[in-house]
Amino acid sequence: MNYQKPAALMLSTLGVAAGLAFVATQQTTVEAADHLDPPARTNPDVAGADADRNADIADVYAWVRGEGAARTAVFALSFAGPNVAAAGQEVPCDSDVVYQIHIDNNGDTMGGVEPTSTIEMRLGEDDRGTCFYRITGVPGAGANPIVGAVGHTRRVGTTMAHVGLRADAFFFDLVGFRETLMTATLAFESDRDFFALKNTSVMVVEVPILGVSPTDGSYRVWATTSRFGS
Repeated sequence: MNYQKPAALMLSTLGVAAGLAFVATQQTTVEAADHLDPPARTNPDVAGADADRNADIADVYAWVRGEGAARTAVFALSFAGPNVAAAGQEVPCDSDVVYQIHIDNNGDTMGGVEPTSTIEMRLGEDDRGTCFYRITGVPGAGANPIVGAVGHTRRVGTTMAHVGLRADAFFFDLVGFRETLMTATLAFESDRDFFALKNTSVMVVEVPILGVSPTDGSYRVWATTSRFGS
């Protein structure tokens, strides 16, 4: 395994800060953006035909649902996007990529964040060409992996997992961003979304909140991808 790329979480009131993970609490919405980064590895405009789109992290999202004892934590890792929607699109079933969502709930300082648990996903096809996902390390699922066909939701005990294509949830004026860089004059438009009508592959895991943070307090979330081979 020779490649890891962290996708940074950012608080919704902050700019993108590559390489950092921020505290996620039940009162705070957290988002992350990491599309086509690093460009020399994942962006077709830079890397050409060698771009590793399958291992490219798009976004990382974490939020809390429900009330009281029914509260759950939801984690979503999107990858291999954005893509213009087209008939016959599928999640890239790349068995050489490891997708990981890392969770830290022990209050480490920002300079030394180490995960207290890691959710890991691998993809693979059967002899009929059906793509399956295998997710391990899910809080609340014990040692049992969650296995299912891509496009379908699986439940194991009090945990849930889904892998499939979804509309890209990130909103950003990429045209305005590029114009701003070229002209040094702000050119963003609030109603211009580069990601509209585009999709991405996504892994979603939902677990009881106490399985993530035993004290129902704060935790940090970030993601990495790793590729086997050259």
